[in-house]
Amino acid sequence: MPDDRGQLYLRAKPIALAMLDLPEGRRKDHLASACGDDAALLAEVEWIIRAAETTEPSWPSLPGALPVDGDRLTTALPAQYRIERVLGEGGMGVVYLAERTVDSGPANAWQQPVALKLLRFAGFEGSEAHRRFAEERRILATLSHPHIAHLLDAGRTGDGVPYLAMEYVDGERIDHWCQERRTSLRDRIALFLKVCDAVQYAHGKLVIHRDLKPANILVTASGEPKLLDFGISRLLDGPDVLVDARTTTVHRALTLAYASPEQVRGQALDVRADVWSLGVVLYQLVCGKRPFDDATGTSALDLSNAIVDGNLVGPRRHAPKTVPVDIDAIVMKALRIDPQDRYASAAALAHDLRRYLDARPVLASQGRRWYRARLFARRHRIALGVASLVSLLAIAFVVTLLGQLQRVQQERDKTQAVAGFMSDLFEHADPGHAQGENLRVRDMLDRGARQVADDARLSPEVKAALLLSIGKSYNALDQGARAIPLLRQAIALQSFSDAPALDKGRAWAALARAYGIQTDAIPAADADRQALALLANAANVPKNERYTVRTHLLLQELNAGTATPMSLAERLRSLVAELEHEQPALPVEQEQALTTWALALSRAGQHAQAVTVAQRASALSATTYGKDDPERLHADFVLATVTSARDPATAAGIYERLIADRTRMLGTKGAGMSTLQGYLGLTLAGTGEHARAAAMLEQAYASSLDEPEPRVDFQHSVLLALASEYLEQGRYRDAAAVIAPHLEAMASQARAGAAWPLVNFTEALNTLETVALHENRLTEAEALVARLPALPEPGTAPDAWTAALDGTGALQVARHRFAEARDTLHRFDDINRRLGAAPDSLPVLRARLLEARLLAAQGDTVGAKRVADNAAALRKGRCDRIDRELRASAYTTPIATCTVAAIHGISP
Repeated sequence: MPDDRGQLYLRAKPIALAMLDLPEGRRKDHLASACGDDAALLAEVEWIIRAAETTEPSWPSLPGALPVDGDRLTTALPAQYRIERVLGEGGMGVVYLAERTVDSGPANAWQQPVALKLLRFAGFEGSEAHRRFAEERRILATLSHPHIAHLLDAGRTGDGVPYLAMEYVDGERIDHWCQERRTSLRDRIALFLKVCDAVQYAHGKLVIHRDLKPANILVTASGEPKLLDFGISRLLDGPDVLVDARTTTVHRALTLAYASPEQVRGQALDVRADVWSLGVVLYQLVCGKRPFDDATGTSALDLSNAIVDGNLVGPRRHAPKTVPVDIDAIVMKALRIDPQDRYASAAALAHDLRRYLDARPVLASQGRRWYRARLFARRHRIALGVASLVSLLAIAFVVTLLGQLQRVQQERDKTQAVAGFMSDLFEHADPGHAQGENLRVRDMLDRGARQVADDARLSPEVKAALLLSIGKSYNALDQGARAIPLLRQAIALQSFSDAPALDKGRAWAALARAYGIQTDAIPAADADRQALALLANAANVPKNERYTVRTHLLLQELNAGTATPMSLAERLRSLVAELEHEQPALPVEQEQALTTWALALSRAGQHAQAVTVAQRASALSATTYGKDDPERLHADFVLATVTSARDPATAAGIYERLIADRTRMLGTKGAGMSTLQGYLGLTLAGTGEHARAAAMLEQAYASSLDEPEPRVDFQHSVLLALASEYLEQGRYRDAAAVIAPHLEAMASQARAGAAWPLVNFTEALNTLETVALHENRLTEAEALVARLPALPEPGTAPDAWTAALDGTGALQVARHRFAEARDTLHRFDDINRRLGAAPDSLPVLRARLLEARLLAAQGDTVGAKRVADNAAALRKGRCDRIDRELRASAYTTPIATCTVAAIHGISP
């Protein structure tokens, strides 16, 4: 009789729910009391309990299913595993208690209990089941926390069935453990805080649990909680298989008890879904009931409606004598319907609980009246709809104001956290707190970065803001390599925590700046494009930020060679016109665009026009900044740079004036001083004053060593430029002596694949090869060329390609491998064409120098002289040695490179 069975189920359900809240050892007496002599009722209650405590409903056997005979598994397990019994079954997986033999030597084998999970279906490689199983393996492999059951092993059985071996936790459900021991409220909170820390750790790894409940939190004999089943819902959710209706109803009802409203609605989830589930668990721990145990009705639909409506009472209502007001407030904040109203992270929830334990005011108690008023308005929107227009307007105003206040409070909390963190950082750097250490700014930032990485209490929003702040500080110190990993982590956390588009855009812009510092132009340009896309959709973006990113993007495209210099110059001309006519109040951004335009024109070989544009930037800078403002130096720096292409003597005068101005404004120390000295040294080389050039480069290197924040790649670039000047003077041994002690350090820097260190290492090998060829040590030259690193696309590190092809071609000519040299020359010319190199640029002249060498070595002195004369005419004496060697009649001695680009990393 279906009706009788339905009535029996309705009578049994509340009894079963009550029994599930009790430890197993106490259920028997309560069952006897609740069911009396009604055997049918007792059987139904016991069935519901068994169904509820199965993690997932049982599924009918399907073709290709894992061969199981009771607790015995008939598939071919790896030899180190022995099955003990089934722990649980799901739609796609079976979990066994197994014994794993760990063999660390003939006399050192030992057995380890494990939870062995196998995919139920062995076939269908590439199926959704296989994909989910592989995803769970990937998730578990990323998690290593003392309060998370960790992955021990993974693989396939002899029949090809995937398996996961996980730490077996012999423990008791957290709610049962607390009830059985009658732990105090403080002890329950302390235990729960460890769970929060584990969840926050997982969130930091970009993993949402999605199934937090007491059955997935076991407490070991030592009193430590362990979180289970990360990613299991991805594995065991099976939407396409029919199951027994009663099992489905009970299972869904009990799973839904911990599900957030957005999970019930099927909406996108973030970490705040786990915050809700933690709130339900905490509710149960402090008062012994779940929030919706008293929900009207018995079906999953009734429970779903109750969760979505959010009409629940606080835990204090159930236990007013044992649940303090502040704990009630904390629980209810975690259980707010709108995710925006909850704690932003598990760490934020834990932080408020720690405030309670420390007898400090809890944040959840602030603004509760406002929240209840807004919730009332939501629940009674139909009744309010017939109220007067004045009432509607008042409610609308309150709701809007509350939303604004909530956003302002979140932003304020984040800002205060960042400010407090940075304040602590600098307080500990103060001599009074530093315990005798002499800390540099970079040391403080390094310490701060480690602290942020290790602090599991930080919410994703706050952690992202801190990482962004530290990354931008590294950028200000020209420490792009240190900034990049922090900024990438900040971006990942932002995407995970649904940060505003403005914050995301600023993080991508900072990452682009970091890549730009490292002269990694292609990833810098990609990051700028991401920033622009986000800022285009963000609210309240200052106009200057978009213009700054646009200009930086064009500069990186110029450096990457992804567009011709002339096309970029035209785009910059349009940007300057837009700024001048539409945004006259942005002179700083105008100057940035003008200086970048000047650099593009110079790269395109339009030197006269480049100087004119740079002069406009210099004039604008003079009216924008005060006489003693260091910011005004930038435009004159670019003016000197573009002037040096045709008039190095005039450019040298500008650099000397800049050095004097900077000394007056800022003194003689700092990165700016060594940069100016380096550029002056290069420019003096262009005037033919090689002794002065070498002396200035030596001074630049000495200055760089005295900087508080060492710039290793910059220092290597200066040494390479100095070695080039020694080659100009015929001091081959001195050139080698400058480079050789630093070669391995350059190699180490280059291994990461960033453009600047790649250029340095390649140029260093080229310089040492030049010395070896000059001294006819061909075997040594061969060995140096063999060390040339594998290079990325030419646009990523064009100067490294120039040096590599130059050195390779020189060796091939010296070895009389003319066909190989011709192939190298063709590749050289092809890359220069792709990058749009100007006819008088160093890469093009190096290619022509290789061509002249090749022709002369093959006996075609007339052709060699023609190529040399044409190239030297373009050079116009800018670099004496290339000009001199190009015009020489004998090409038997390979020619050293004039490395104007050797100080490549000193970018304006």
